Amino acid sequence: MINPSNLISLEEFINLTGINEDEIAKEALIEHDQKTYLKPKKAIDLFLQKLENTLMATDINGAILKPLFLEQSIKSIVLLYEKIIETTHHNTQDMNDENNLLKDTNISLQEQCELYQSQIKALQNTLIQKEEEIEFLKRKHKLMWGKVSNSSIGAK
Repeated sequence: MINPSNLISLEEFINLTGINEDEIAKEALIEHDQKTYLKPKKAIDLFLQKLENTLMATDINGAILKPLFLEQSIKSIVLLYEKIIETTHHNTQDMNDENNLLKDTNISLQEQCELYQSQIKALQNTLIQKEEEIEFLKRKHKLMWGKVSNSSIGAK
């Protein structure tokens, strides 16, 4: 399931890093609700690749890096890592909520099971009692019919 709060919008990423949409591989993009997103880790990888390419080009040309470029690069990295931390915190909170729900469900099921076990035990005791009553009535019936048949034989 795609959760947009765990992703970086493509527009936000482009504005933050200055990377063109053409430079981003289509496999890295995620479509959701007619919007395009990137996973934070993939976004950082793309940005670091651009940063590495820029630094290599600067080194080859022997030019001095502008402080604005470095400042924006650091700012972009910090914002991307904040997004990852936020995503991790959100995922952790979701997992904790899910674990608590499962724990509560498990406790409820255990209580229900104990209730059913006590009801079964009570029904078994009732069944044993009824079987004893039936056995008693059978013996009583046998004795009564035995006396009746004996007295009818003796009366003849």
